[in-house]
Amino acid sequence: MLHKAVEWGLITKVPKITMIKNVRDREYIITPEREAKLLEHATSQMRQLIPFLIDTGLRLGEACAMLWEHVDFRRDLILVRATPEHKLKTKNSKREVPMTSRVKAILKAKKEANDRSIGSSVYVWTAQDDKSALTIYAADSAFLRIRRAAKVQAWDCVLHACRHTYCTNLGNAGMDAYTIMRLAGHGSITISAKYVHTSEAQLKEAVAALEAAAKPEQAAAATTTA
Repeated sequence: MLHKAVEWGLITKVPKITMIKNVRDREYIITPEREAKLLEHATSQMRQLIPFLIDTGLRLGEACAMLWEHVDFRRDLILVRATPEHKLKTKNSKREVPMTSRVKAILKAKKEANDRSIGSSVYVWTAQDDKSALTIYAADSAFLRIRRAAKVQAWDCVLHACRHTYCTNLGNAGMDAYTIMRLAGHGSITISAKYVHTSEAQLKEAVAALEAAAKPEQAAAATTTA
């Protein structure tokens, strides 16, 4: 809302917000085992939406606003774009997210079903009428029902945990903060940096690569000196 206030000219800039001490951060990770447990209680659309969000890291609003024209099957990319109904959250939100094989299969199946329907929709994720866009409220409510049915007690097991899981998985795979920022569309690299966990082995590999790259120049310098 503060960003909207800037956009509407009500305030000049978004103030820096400091979290109150002892406020809990959302840290829930949807592991494959947890995902399987949740999907046991999911509707057909949620059985597709949850893996889609885990594998793309899209914000829920970005997913709900997705149009079929934003799906590039030729290059296996999802084009995150603004629409008349949905404004992008940050300047980095406009991006291209590569599809995993699972995401491609989900979208292919949805596209075939959409093309077969009498009143095909321009939206990828639709409401119960299979035509209008799925709303954030409906998706969040559906996930809450799934969580209750699966008897998951964690307070931070919410649909946004899919995005947190995506970024965490990227960090665990050794991706740097800049790459995570580009893929997730974070407004600041500071946000992305918290997902990076550099191991001792990676640090040693980095120094070894630095040394290997410097050796030809060092050898040439030594020859010149001699």
